[in-house]
Amino acid sequence: MFKGLRIRLTLWFLLLSSASFFFLAIGNTYLFQKSLTQQLDDELKALTEQVAPLVYIVRNDLQARGLVEQLHKSPFGYKTTVQLFDAHGNLDEEHGEKGNPKLFLNTCEVESISGLLRSKSAPLFQDGHLFGYLQIQIPTRQRDLSVDKFILSKILLGPIFLLGLTWAGYLVSGKAVEPVEESYHILKMFVQDASHELKTPVATIQITAENLAEDVKEDPDLSERLAIITRNTDRMSNLVSDMLTLAKMEVVQAQAKLVRMPLKPILQRQTEEFAPRFDASEKVLDVQLGETPAILGDAESLNHLFSNLIENALKYSEKGAVVKVVLRTRDGKACVIVEDNGLGIPKEAIPRLFDRFYRVDKKAARAKGGTGLGLSIVKTIADMHHAAIEVASTEGKGTTFTVTFPAA
Repeated sequence: MFKGLRIRLTLWFLLLSSASFFFLAIGNTYLFQKSLTQQLDDELKALTEQVAPLVYIVRNDLQARGLVEQLHKSPFGYKTTVQLFDAHGNLDEEHGEKGNPKLFLNTCEVESISGLLRSKSAPLFQDGHLFGYLQIQIPTRQRDLSVDKFILSKILLGPIFLLGLTWAGYLVSGKAVEPVEESYHILKMFVQDASHELKTPVATIQITAENLAEDVKEDPDLSERLAIITRNTDRMSNLVSDMLTLAKMEVVQAQAKLVRMPLKPILQRQTEEFAPRFDASEKVLDVQLGETPAILGDAESLNHLFSNLIENALKYSEKGAVVKVVLRTRDGKACVIVEDNGLGIPKEAIPRLFDRFYRVDKKAARAKGGTGLGLSIVKTIADMHHAAIEVASTEGKGTTFTVTFPAA
C-alpha cells in the first residue's frame, strides 16, 4: 500500500517538475531569442547610422557613396541588404544581397528569396524636407541557428534532468512516507492485538448470557435486559471478527501467493451454504454459474469476499426479494455479479461505500448487525486479486455489485 503511495507521490512530483521544466524551457527560449533579436536590431541601428550620411540626391535620384566599403565593415558582409526608396516608397537602389523590395516603416521580420530578414528603415531629410527612405535588411539565419541549438540542448538535457529529479523525488517521498507507514503499522498491530484480546472475553459474555437465559426466562424484566446484553455482545463479536479478518487480509495481501483456480466451485459452495438461510428468511437465491477462465487467487480470501457480498444482499433485502448470484465471462475475464432488489444505496453514498466503518444508514445497520467493515474487507481482497469492483444502485430498487477478475 505504502509502496503505491510512494510511487504516486513520485509521479506527482515528476509531473509537476516536468510541467515546470517545460514552461521554464519555453520562457528561456523566448528570452534567448529576444536577446538575439535585440542584437540584430542594435546592428541594424548602427548600420543605419553609418549609411544614412552617405545618401544624397542627384537629378532627383537617390544615390550613395562608399556603400561597398561600408558593407565590408558589417559582420554580415555582403549578406546585408541596403535599399534606397523615394519619398513615395518606390525602390530606387539596392546594394548587397537581394532583399524584400517593399518598404517597411517599422522594424520587423520579412521574407525574401534567401530566407527571413530583419528589416529597419529610416526617413531621409534634406533642408527639412523628406526626400526618401533608407532601409537595411540583415539575415536572421545565424540567430535562428543559435535558437535551434539552444532548443536541442534542452531536449537532450531535459530527460537526464527529469530522470535525476525522479530519483530524488522517489528518495524524498520515501522519507516522507516513513513516519506515516510506521504509524499505520503501529495502529494495525494495536487493532490486531486488541481484537485478539477482546475475542475471549466477548465469547465468555456470550456463553454466560446464553446460560443465564434459561434461569431468568420466568422474569420478563430480566429476560429483556439479558436480550439487550446478548444483542450487543453479538454485535461486538461480529465487529471483533471483522477486525481480525481485515487485519488478516492485509497480512495476506502483503504476502499473497496466488494460485491458478476456477471460481465456479467456490461460488457453488458459498451459495449452497447460504441456501438454508434464504429459505428461512423467505427470500429467493437465484444462482447462475457459467464457465469462466481460471484466475490467480487465494481460496480462503475469495470465500470471505463472496460471503460478504451475499450476506449484505441477504441482510438488506425484504421478505420475498430475489438475490441473484451470477458467474459469467466478460471480455475474456471472469465476472461475478451479486444483485438484489432490496433497499438500494443513495448515489452520494457510493463513493464512500468501501471506507472502513462507513454505513449508509447507521440505525438500520445496527439493527441488522452490520459493523461497517464488510465492504472494506471485500475491497481489500479484490485489490489483492487485481479485480475491479463496480457498484450500481437505485434507491428502493436494489443494488448490483460486479467483481471482474483478470484471467490467469
